[in-house]
Amino acid sequence: MRIVRAWTLAAALAVPVGAQVTGAVADAETRVPIAGASVLAETASGTLGRAADADGRFTIPAPAGAVRLRVSALGYATLDTTLTAPARVEVLLAPAVTTAAEVVVQARRSETATRADAPVLLVPQSVAVVGRGVLDAQAARDARDALRNVPGAQADARGEPGAIPVLRGFQTDQTGGGVRRNGVEIPYLYDGLQANVERVEVLRGPASVLYGRLEPGGVVNFITETPGGQLAEVEAETGTLGSGRVAADVGTERGPLAARLNASVERQQFGRDEMEATEAFVAPAVRWRPSRMLTVDVDAEAITAETTIDPGLPAVGPRTFDAVDATPRERFHGEPDAVHRWRSAGLFTNADWTPRPGLGLRGGVSLARYRLDRGALDLDSLTAGGDVARSVRNEGLGFTYLKGTAFADALVRTGPVTHALTLGAEAIRAWAQADGTATLASTDAGLQFSSIPSVDLDAPQPTGVPPADVDYLDASIGGLDAGIFVQDRATLRLGRGAIHAVAAARVSHVRFNATVRALADTPEVPAGVSVRSASVTAVTPSAGLVVEPVPGLALYASTGTSFNPIVERVDRNGQPFEPTTGVQVEGGAKVESGWAAAAASVFWIRKDNALTIGPGGFADQTGRQRSRGVEVDARAQGGGLTALATYAYTDAEVIEDDNVPPGTPLAFAPAHAASGWVEIARGPLAVRAGAWVQGARSGTLGSSLTLPAAVTVDAGASLILPRVTLRLDARNLLGVRDYTAARTRPNRQAEDPLIVAWLAPAREVRLRAVVRPW
Repeated sequence: MRIVRAWTLAAALAVPVGAQVTGAVADAETRVPIAGASVLAETASGTLGRAADADGRFTIPAPAGAVRLRVSALGYATLDTTLTAPARVEVLLAPAVTTAAEVVVQARRSETATRADAPVLLVPQSVAVVGRGVLDAQAARDARDALRNVPGAQADARGEPGAIPVLRGFQTDQTGGGVRRNGVEIPYLYDGLQANVERVEVLRGPASVLYGRLEPGGVVNFITETPGGQLAEVEAETGTLGSGRVAADVGTERGPLAARLNASVERQQFGRDEMEATEAFVAPAVRWRPSRMLTVDVDAEAITAETTIDPGLPAVGPRTFDAVDATPRERFHGEPDAVHRWRSAGLFTNADWTPRPGLGLRGGVSLARYRLDRGALDLDSLTAGGDVARSVRNEGLGFTYLKGTAFADALVRTGPVTHALTLGAEAIRAWAQADGTATLASTDAGLQFSSIPSVDLDAPQPTGVPPADVDYLDASIGGLDAGIFVQDRATLRLGRGAIHAVAAARVSHVRFNATVRALADTPEVPAGVSVRSASVTAVTPSAGLVVEPVPGLALYASTGTSFNPIVERVDRNGQPFEPTTGVQVEGGAKVESGWAAAAASVFWIRKDNALTIGPGGFADQTGRQRSRGVEVDARAQGGGLTALATYAYTDAEVIEDDNVPPGTPLAFAPAHAASGWVEIARGPLAVRAGAWVQGARSGTLGSSLTLPAAVTVDAGASLILPRVTLRLDARNLLGVRDYTAARTRPNRQAEDPLIVAWLAPAREVRLRAVVRPW
């Protein structure tokens, strides 16, 4: 949390200095110029950035009219204000208290209202921030598009919305907090990149000291836009595959009140027969700032969406993808009636009070309801004659979340050392209900899901989904996840540099009870009736050291831990599992200037109590897994040039397991991955291109299935006019067959296993127009 605000814009005088904003940046307390401060000016024509010179001065060309000015510097709280160009300004920044948790905690609307960017340089852990500018420039449509800009991050997409993030080789838990909205836990069963997302933050490595239950790979946090200023923007998009989208972003500010409304309607095509998705989204937000000390935020979201489920492309073969590669991508072996229906609504409130410098209080309450209904269609076998056998079951999942938080931050000085103390508590109550219907058949092994009419491999035609006649599943789960968090960040200034030592710990308590009735075996629960409960208390410490020899350079080392109770799954006897646990050691370097930044890290993670699939298709908890690697990312912006580059080497494998041989690579974790993207802007015209490289990776843990390496290329151009921006984007320009997921399963009709693979979208050209009425 920001203890002392960036509290003043001392002068903003419209003077005849031409089409530009000029000024100087200084320390609010000492009035010493802040060299290298980052100054961003957002105008109707786009965003320009400059770094303050040695005297703290800057000049940014800007067309006459409204300009949103954002000024930030290492160790200072960010100033975000609106002025009218041409203008001359004096910007005074107040020193900010930063914590190792701040990158994620600051982004939580339910706990912080300031929404300021945290100083990533001083965090002793790998953090990636993908901003709205990059998301728009790359025409990002979903979370998978956003994560491809993060080294060490992948997305396992299996034909439905909500691709599962894979961070440093470990899959996130879709209902265990691995994905957040402004720091609030959400069930990640639908994509989170909505129209109101301002940026996507990815904190890699164990972070249970911040979040409680979490897998060791890290967390993905979607940060939404805040009200402020007058704005109006309408966007319309169409594409060659038949997709279309209309969105609006409208905001107003009067006195202490500001309001904003994001809304969108979308129809998406995938280049696959019979497949499409529709979505309607709305998100109002209100901010009340009656004084410099108090900010209150209230916002809401609602989504209704429906997506045809893609069951994948089938083939038979133990090792290669040759048969899959020979199948045209447009073939669809599913059913138009087997869909993923998503409904969600949430209300999020937050208050941030700074009664005096050096003391901050914040808290919030969040309430959200999510509902998923899906026709889970699976491909079961492929015969020598080319018939694809299928089965389907209808699943319903409902989640209700109620979360409350309260945090206090204090700045204490003991001689030359400054202590930033944070103490907080949070609790989340969750209720879940699952139900399922299907047609069942009696076999020697018990009741099993019946097959629906098969389709021809080469010429599939929809057959319709027979009505389900048996309620095979009924489950109710209730639980509490509470935690107390304490942290001390001690800073010792040494000339122009500093040493930051961070120590933190969290005590988490998770308890749940569940009643499950199942007539047929599923991968999550065996057939039968079970009533179970579990209670887990865990202490998760973390520590880090950051050496800042000069401003803009940081060397760091840290260690962190994680734990994650397994709520949704049970063993073959219907008993709950022990929590998974993780530990990480990481070291690296970060450098930042006014126009460029780079980071490099080396890490080692071990995960214990991992689940793997054993005999009969049930999960066993016998695994120990390890991931280690190197990650590098660099970015630069200035003079009309924006460039991003990443590289990750990941060695993730099984160390011990009863079901999987040691040395087996973890699924969907390529040893090598890299990306490069560049945009060049000259006057009203901008051109851009990027390439994303994924090395070969395992498709399913424990099988010989390997997804081939792929290189995806995008390109685009924009024409920025006073009131209209026109954009043309080509996605997957080379038409590469990039596989987003794959799995194997026993084939009822042949000796070789059945391979099912999912493809990334086909080549598509999109045209977008953005209109700004004022």
